[in-house]
Amino acid sequence: MSIALTLSHEGPLEFQPGLPTGYASPVLRGATAVSAKTALADIVIQELAGEDYSIRFSISQFFRKVTGSGHLPARGLYSYFMLKNGLRKEIDGIGRLHLRHDQYCCFYTEPTACRTIFEKNQEYHAIGIFYSPQLLSELLP
Repeated sequence: MSIALTLSHEGPLEFQPGLPTGYASPVLRGATAVSAKTALADIVIQELAGEDYSIRFSISQFFRKVTGSGHLPARGLYSYFMLKNGLRKEIDGIGRLHLRHDQYCCFYTEPTACRTIFEKNQEYHAIGIFYSPQLLSELLP
């Protein structure tokens, strides 16, 4: 799993392989896991990846209000489901999104940059699903 996330006030995060010691939240069976813990954030990401799709479950908490910068690496359909709390995203070519608790969004895009605003002392639980154009053509010929 390749994760690149840069936080304002901190720079790029260094993820360690596996679930952290004492992790007691849901486990995505068969997934690859990484985690990062700093004075600014505590993040655990689990991902099931196939040739034409990926399913990513993340739990994160931020101890200051920060903006995370990342990149959507491939052309395809992206779906995000907020399971706990809400956040604001800005995706180049798509625009701004305010994704609230128990809401979801789907969008099709080329590889692009994105930014997410994380509020202070909030814990976020989210599921992200990526569908490649090849998988979509099988589902919707």
